[in-house]
Amino acid sequence: MTVAVAEPKLIPVKDLRFDEANPRFRGEEGGKSQDDILKRLWREFSVDEIALSIAASGFFVHEPVFAIPASGDNGSYVVIEGNRRLAAVKLLQSEELRRRTKATDLPKITGEDRRKLNSIPVVVTSRKEIWPLIGFKHVNGPQHWDSMAKAEYIAWVYRETGLPLQDIAQQLGDRHDTVVRLYGGLTVLEQAESTGFFHRSDRYHKRFYFSHLYTALGGC
Repeated sequence: MTVAVAEPKLIPVKDLRFDEANPRFRGEEGGKSQDDILKRLWREFSVDEIALSIAASGFFVHEPVFAIPASGDNGSYVVIEGNRRLAAVKLLQSEELRRRTKATDLPKITGEDRRKLNSIPVVVTSRKEIWPLIGFKHVNGPQHWDSMAKAEYIAWVYRETGLPLQDIAQQLGDRHDTVVRLYGGLTVLEQAESTGFFHRSDRYHKRFYFSHLYTALGGC
């Protein structure tokens, strides 16, 4: 897989926004304000580990985040890959954000270290240009999303690019029909919700075990 990307440039953290269309949250009800996203990233996605690493060693410049220009041409950007790292930086920079997010156990860093985090390396790109890299990393690579997020992302790629599922699977290095099975499971879920037969919020347990659905369907 070869994806050509632009050279990273330093962009002020104050101009970087979390991705409200993050596959981790797509298809869910509830608030998706910047504060809501930050709180959930902190609560559920091990941002503390990244923050501790950045506090000790700084932001690794050879691992830029990827962003797209925000709508409205206001000079801000939406981070489409690297939301956890952005959350870690924002929390390290702001005592107020740590208080609102209940991330009070993070170490305080010096004023000089905070200044070093004022801007971080960013590759400005587009969702369609960078999807193979993000997809490989999180669908079939070393930093897996849960099965629901994977399915939502595959559905977005399929519907936005028009590529056949087999081509998507090939670009993601999928040799086990995972892409096809995930998309099939999501389609069944969407059909059930569109008819009013079922909604993913109608459940006793907080977590939705989508993997059970697409695995069961694969055996049909």
